[in-house]
Amino acid sequence: SHGPFNKMLYELAQGDLFRDIWGLPRFVPEELTDHKRPIYRSAFFKTMEDIEVVLRFFALRHMQHYKSGVQGFLDLYMIRSKAFDQEDIAFLSSLFYSTLNCAYAIYQNHVFKVFEHGEWKGKASKGMYDAIMVPLSEFTLQFDELVNKREEIIHRTIEIIQREGVSAITGRASTKKDLENRIDLFRNLFHVVLAS
Repeated sequence: SHGPFNKMLYELAQGDLFRDIWGLPRFVPEELTDHKRPIYRSAFFKTMEDIEVVLRFFALRHMQHYKSGVQGFLDLYMIRSKAFDQEDIAFLSSLFYSTLNCAYAIYQNHVFKVFEHGEWKGKASKGMYDAIMVPLSEFTLQFDELVNKREEIIHRTIEIIQREGVSAITGRASTKKDLENRIDLFRNLFHVVLAS
């Protein structure tokens, strides 16, 4: 399974910003050979959740093919990825970086966190990550404009979380409908902000 797409997933999960957001030590080449590095104390890393989080971004952009639960859906995407050529991979890699950078430029230290009881929670959540990253990647030509309107986006993000409830976005429920709803909430948010 070490095709070019798989290799790319590992590289993206080693990025400084990605590691910072998920509270992981920054990548050092030594970690590839020395299993006593601090990163190996992280369950998120050991269970390959970091790789899964990167993969989710690419797969969830194709919700129309979603079936048989998240795991089955991710597996299906991995199978499809075997057909990707270098050009596809360069495109996807660049899309991931630019979308993650944009999300961070908008939300900064609150990126992918939940707003609860009047404050931003300490840890990034996969539900918020899915909900923001997937639709945001559809607005690449408007990234600068969205960053300029970051105050409004943050304000509206808090409104969404308060209106829909935290569990609507981060809940364990990950049926096709749940995932689509989360993604739609933020797609609409970005549309509204750009239209304002």
